[in-house]
Amino acid sequence: MVRIIAWGVILSVCIGFAQDATADGRDESRPYQDHSLASEIQWQSVKDAASVEGKTYTRKDRGAAFRRSILLPGWGQITTGRETRGYFFMGAEVALIAGYIGYRQYSGWLKDDYTTFANQHAGITGGHPHQFYVDIGNWMNRDLFNEQRIRDRDFESVYNNPDDEWHWDNDANRAHFKSMRIASDKAGQIAIFMIGGLILNHLASAIDATHLPVEENALSVFPTQRGDGMMVEFSIR
Repeated sequence: MVRIIAWGVILSVCIGFAQDATADGRDESRPYQDHSLASEIQWQSVKDAASVEGKTYTRKDRGAAFRRSILLPGWGQITTGRETRGYFFMGAEVALIAGYIGYRQYSGWLKDDYTTFANQHAGITGGHPHQFYVDIGNWMNRDLFNEQRIRDRDFESVYNNPDDEWHWDNDANRAHFKSMRIASDKAGQIAIFMIGGLILNHLASAIDATHLPVEENALSVFPTQRGDGMMVEFSIR
């Protein structure tokens, strides 16, 4: 009986020490390595925060950084201490905007040139839709075009309006006109791609802004109990 009581006391003391060690301290030899701030740390009462170069970043900061970068690429990175990445996204934004404006203007200039050229060398009068200029670049005159459309039974494409008459003075000018029209169309398409690039730049910057500087390092995360509740300490190696 005495032995049973003694072993019971020893077991109780050991359990008590284990509970105290869990509540009061941290195991320096077994840190939680490389946990993601957003998903891996699952303590309900933990404040998701870390200090880097004297600045404290929290989950709230990531939300603000996301909104800033979705509005202006690079802004969120700069406000979270990653100026180089921020200026990269800002530079990409400026380049894409400049490219869009430049290609739009270039496309417009070429369009003015090829419409004027068609007026001079094919007798085109008035304004016409884009498909009309595609057709006149492929055919010497309206009669040849309409004959082919009738043979193909594509009656809807036949030009009957007197303003749709054209007749190139020579094939070289027709070919030159066609090359200008194609160049204008390509410039316009590149301008559209620039818009897509702008959208992607905003999204990429916003997503990147949610990854704060502390997450770029390998982290050792130690849960520690304090008077004001469960907190987290981060050490960067």
